[in-house]
Amino acid sequence: MTRLIVIIAISAALGGCAAPRPLWQPATSQQLEPPVCASSHACTSMWQYAQVWINQNSNWKIRVVNDTTIETFGPDNSADVAYAITKESLGDNRYQIVMHARCGSASGCVPRSPAALIMDFNRVLRSISD
Repeated sequence: MTRLIVIIAISAALGGCAAPRPLWQPATSQQLEPPVCASSHACTSMWQYAQVWINQNSNWKIRVVNDTTIETFGPDNSADVAYAITKESLGDNRYQIVMHARCGSASGCVPRSPAALIMDFNRVLRSISD
């Protein structure tokens, strides 16, 4: 019986040394790569949905919106994420939609990290262009 307890204790101790699996996967460069549109229809749809995405996901109001920029107020010293989205020409009637996200808090951002928000934004816009 004592031997069984020792074996269980050793197994538990050695099991604690195993590398834990991460709870999240780090962002890949592809997930952070800005979506690209190659037709007028795709670019218009992506740009319109970029504004919808901001309205649905930002705690800040939109401060600037035009054909090439969508920008919210913030972040000052707030944990709420502020956004700036630009439509940048790649030539040959192709554009990339680039999101910048940041907060002003050293203790973290609300609702999620800027990288996670950018990945979500990119994923959604890519689904529109498909």
